[in-house]
This record gives sequence, C-alpha cells and structure tokens, in this order.
Amino acid sequence: MFLPRLFVRRPVMAVMLAVAMIFFGLLANAQIGVSLFPDVEFPIITVTSELPGADPEIVEQELIEPIEDAVSTLSGIRALRSVSSQGIGQVFVEFETTVDVDVAAQDVRDRIQTVLRLLPPDAETPTVEKLDLDAQPVLSVIVSGPEEIREVTAYAETLRERLQQVDGVGTVRRIGGREREVRIWLDAHALDAHALAPLEVLGALRRENVEVPGGRYEEEALKREMTVKTDARLSEVRDFESLILAQRDGTPIRLGHVATIEDGLEDERTLARFNGEPAIALTVQRLSGTNIVEVAERVKAEVDEIQAFEDETGTGYRLFVTQDMSHFVQISIGAVQTDIAIGATFTFFVIFFFLFNRRLTFVAVVIIPTSILATLATIYSFGFTLNNVTMLAISLVVGLVVDDTIVMLENIYRHYESGKTRMQSALDGSQEIGFAIITVSMVLMAVFVPVGLMTGMVGQFFFEFGVTVAVAIAWSLTLALTLTPMLCSTVIRRRVKLGPVARRIDFGLSTLDRWYRWVLRLAIRQRLATIGIAFGVLVLSLVLAALFMQSEFTPQDDRGEFNVNVRLDAELGASPRQTEAVLNDVERMVRENPYVVETYLAVAGDAQQSANLGQLFVTLTPWGTRPGEATVREELRERLAQAQRDGELPRQMTVDVSEIAPVGGGGFASQPVQFLLQGPNHDVLQAAADRLAELMEEVPGLTDVTTSAEAGQPEFAFRVDRERASDLGI
Repeated sequence: MFLPRLFVRRPVMAVMLAVAMIFFGLLANAQIGVSLFPDVEFPIITVTSELPGADPEIVEQELIEPIEDAVSTLSGIRALRSVSSQGIGQVFVEFETTVDVDVAAQDVRDRIQTVLRLLPPDAETPTVEKLDLDAQPVLSVIVSGPEEIREVTAYAETLRERLQQVDGVGTVRRIGGREREVRIWLDAHALDAHALAPLEVLGALRRENVEVPGGRYEEEALKREMTVKTDARLSEVRDFESLILAQRDGTPIRLGHVATIEDGLEDERTLARFNGEPAIALTVQRLSGTNIVEVAERVKAEVDEIQAFEDETGTGYRLFVTQDMSHFVQISIGAVQTDIAIGATFTFFVIFFFLFNRRLTFVAVVIIPTSILATLATIYSFGFTLNNVTMLAISLVVGLVVDDTIVMLENIYRHYESGKTRMQSALDGSQEIGFAIITVSMVLMAVFVPVGLMTGMVGQFFFEFGVTVAVAIAWSLTLALTLTPMLCSTVIRRRVKLGPVARRIDFGLSTLDRWYRWVLRLAIRQRLATIGIAFGVLVLSLVLAALFMQSEFTPQDDRGEFNVNVRLDAELGASPRQTEAVLNDVERMVRENPYVVETYLAVAGDAQQSANLGQLFVTLTPWGTRPGEATVREELRERLAQAQRDGELPRQMTVDVSEIAPVGGGGFASQPVQFLLQGPNHDVLQAAADRLAELMEEVPGLTDVTTSAEAGQPEFAFRVDRERASDLGI
C-alpha cells in the first residue's frame, strides 16, 4: 500500500504527523468548552407577555388567545401550549425537529407584530425567545448585610451589574429584596373638596415627572455648543408634595393637599433565605455556547475579590455561592476522564500480557493518546464541547483505536520472526494486512455514523456521539497505516529469553490457543449447530432485554443536591410571607436530616412570581459520608408527608421532593412521566386532573404526583351599574 510504504521510508514525516496531532490536541483540550450536555437546539419558541394586575382568566382572553391565533397558522408546528397566571402569560410553540429554529423564531416574531394592536394598552410588548439549555442558572450568589433591606437591595443591584460584566455571563436575575418606591395615598375627601379625580392626579404625575430632551444650544461668542434638556424628575417626598395638580380661583392645588406621600419600599413579591437567614439571591446565567466551568470560575473569582474588599473595609456584607452547576459538571467530566485513563492503562497491560514485548507495547502506548488527542482537535474544530456524550464516545473508543494497531503489530511481528529485517517486515506486513484493516474500520464507522444521523430530539443528543466515534476510528486507521509501520521498522526486537514467570504465562497462552483451535475446528465441523446456538443466544438476549432491562432518557445521577418544591393551594390566597412561613417549617424539617449541610430558600422565584410557590434547594454532605441521594430524598419525602398527616404542615399544599432536572423549560415539567389532558371546560378538566392524580398515586413506584392546573386566587370583582354611574356623571 502507498501510505505504509511512504511513512516507513520517511520516518521523519510520520513523527511530524504525530507531533502535529499531539500539539493540536493539547491546544484543543485547553480551549474546548465543557458542559453537561451537547449544544442542542430544541425547536421550541416561548412567547411571554405581561399584563400587570390581570387575573389568569383575563390574561388568557386578552393576551394568550390573540397570540395563539396569530402563530397557530405557521407551518411545521407540532404542539401549541400556554400557561396563564396572575399578570403574565406564556405561549410555547413546539415545531417539528426538521424546522430551522432561528427561522421559526423570526416567523413567530413577525406574527406577533400583527397582533400588537389587538393587545390591551397596558400590556407589555411580548418577548420571543428560543429554548436554550445554556440559559439555566450556572450558580447563585447569596447576598446578606447588616443594613436595612433597602440598602442591601441597592448593594445587590450594584453587585448584579458588576457580575453581568464578567466574561461569559448572560443575565443575572435577582430574587428577594425590595427597592425604593414612593407611595402616594390619596385622600378621597380632600379630592372631593378640590373637585379633583384620581385620573387627574395620575395625569399630572405623568405630565410633570419627566425628563425631556431639548436639542442643542450654540453660543457664537464663546464658540461652543451645549445640549439642552428639561430635567423635571421628582426624587424627594417634598418634590411630590409641591407638585401642582390644578388651579382653583388662582390658588394652586398641590399633591400634598390631597394625598399623603410616603418614601417607602416596593411590594414584597419574592423572598430568599440562605441557611435560615434572610438574604437576596442573584442567579447567574451564561451565554449560549460558553464553557460552564470557566464562566463559573470567573464569577466565583469576582465574588471572592468583592468579599475580600468587604472584609477589608468592614462593611459586614457577606457573599455565598450556592447552586453551583459547574461543580457537578467538573466532577462528572473528571470522573469520565479518570475512567478513560484507567481504561487506557488496563489496555496497555492487556497488550503487554498477550504480546509480552515491551517495544510492541510501546507502540500501542504512543498510538492511544495520539488518537484521542487528534480526536479532541477535530471535535473542537466542529464546535463540540466536552460533555457526557462526547466523553462517553471517547471512553468507548479507547479500546477501538488500538484494534487496528494491534492487528498491524501482530502481522509485522510475524514477518519479523520469520527472519526478515525490521524494514522489510514493516513493508510486507503492512502491505499484506492494510486493506483488511481499512475494511474493519469502515465497518465500524458504518455502525456508528448512522447513530449521529438519527432524527428527532434523541438524534440531536447523539449526533456528537456518532461523529466523535467515527472521527476517532478514522484517526486510528490513519495511525495504523502510517505511524505504526514506521515505529515497527525502528523499535521492534525479538523477544529475549523468557524468565520463569514469563514462561508460565506463555504456557498458559499456548494452552488457551490450543483450546481455541479445538473449539474453532468443532464449530466449523458442526455448522448447523453453531448457527443454531448463535441464533438461540440472540433470541434469548432479546427476550431478557425486553423483560428485565429498563430504559430512561438520562441516568439518575447522584449530585448530592435536590429540590423541595412547595405549592400552597391558590384558593388560600397565600401571600409571599405566608408561603415563606410554611417553607420555613419545611426547611426546619429538612435540616433535621444529618446529611443536609446547606439550604437555599426562594419564594415566588419562578417567571410568573407566583406568591404560593416556594422552592428549597438542598445540598448534602460529600459522597462516601452518606447514603445515596435517592435514599435521602425518600426519607425526607416520608418525613414531610407524615408532617402533613399530623397537621404540622398544611394539608392544602403539595410537596415535591425531586432531583434537579438536567433538561427543562419550554412548557414542560421536569417530572419523567407526564400526562396531558385537553378539553373545552376548565372545571371539568380540573376535576379530571384531580381524579387522575388520585389514581396515579395508587400506582407503585410513582411519587410526588402533581397537576399544573390550580384554582384561581380569591379576588374582589367590582361590577359597575352603568345606568347609576351615568346618572351620577361617573
């Protein structure tokens, strides 16, 4: 063959090829991104629109229905879902996997533009976003301080702006805290006495509390130019009190005459606590495609720098990092890398055990890391990251990349033992076996390439797997045809006289070889029996796999972290403080477990800021000091259920003790088993969902059965008597 002959006669070329592969592999290993999963684009578009103060029914009628009508006629839609809650609505448009997500997102934006005029005037402009796995929080920074909540909130906002400037950080969202808010309490009697209506006060505030640009002013004498603006912003209570609302008989009516102005705080809608103490949480999200570990390390370095400054100045502010997703990613990728190293080491020992030749083993030692590094360089150029899928592929090919080399080594060494020179043995052995090695490699690639070409959501996850394996096999084939013959022509040597231990091993291998020859001759003579046994084993394997092998999308990893989600019945009309009180009791019971070391509590931390929802993020002690995470979760689940039965916790609530979902969003819940009910009547659907949940709770193996639907919150409904209002001039 051309390649082996070329590289055997030009060994420097082979060495330079290997050095280039190693160099670019090491360079790629230092720069390649690290994440938990491949960069997958889910064909799901989220449309979010807000109407402050509106109940879920109004949100559905005024926001959701026009948006759904606009986007429902787009081609390629697989499913259309929506969620309506207090003041906010979300529409989730799921397209077929063959649809380009970027094009679909632009189509949805274009359709939304056509219905903006149909939305209520007070509605916020809808936002259109693609579902992005990278948008999940990387970590959370907890802020606590000795001052009042207003000052701590201002400090947290300053910190949020600083963290957003860290390279790789996308957005930073605040949970908890209360910003400054000027409250105006109108006096109805004073308004009536001055013949003023509340709308007139509102109009005056909108008209007077402004900052208007005024163009520019040119001064010829001094030859300079200045910008002009009308700065009429109101910032102090006295400014609001002196605001003129109207003139009555030449006397100005000021806001302070008809209202009480309070320099207070905004309504408390979200709450956060860390290890039982009040705090403010900043959840950090990374930019799509960035290295999760590097981004987390930069953020933690920034937090450490800020904390060192606070300690030096003695301000009393404390910063803590929790919910660090990068820690689990580092452990997972590090564990796979360790497994790869162990697998490669055992591969070397196995090769040495059977070949019993240190120089031949040296060739394999060179080939395996060179192939893996060349694979890393290639997948880096493809834009892949080091994740569970690509690392699984690399760990799988540790044994495959050396197969071609072993076959080539054996054949070249066989020629060398027949009395030929090393150079001639390398030429003849590679020429004889080259096409067979190419055929075997092509067969392996034909097996794994279709895995990367699968369609659907699973196909997107396994695309990088199939490509990585195929690339590794291609580099293995390249090295087997180039570097392996060159090394054999240089380093191989006949085995020296064997020692006592080596003779025993050689005798055992010879015995194994004789036994294999006997079995092989028997199988060839009894062809029908051999085929029948093979077919029987195949059928039996399929039957056993169908009966006993379980399946799931992702394995249940022991992260040492999990969530406790609490939802109070909406009919209770729970405020954030009431939800916090219940969640505090849940936290106290959770912290009684000896394996719990850290808890982070958030109330109304979801996108809708639902006051009746709370989440407790729990961190356990390190592995080896506790039972499995699933066991701890089951213990806590039973403890909380018993507390509800005993009346320690309200019965009008649901508690969900669940693992942290690796994939979520897009209108999907994180639970692995979900049922979707559809119907024209909400009341009927609610009853059917509650009944289905009761039946599912009786199924063995199912826990934390919840429904996404919930009854509306208590409300005051004012119905206007239009005739009386008209008679009164209202």
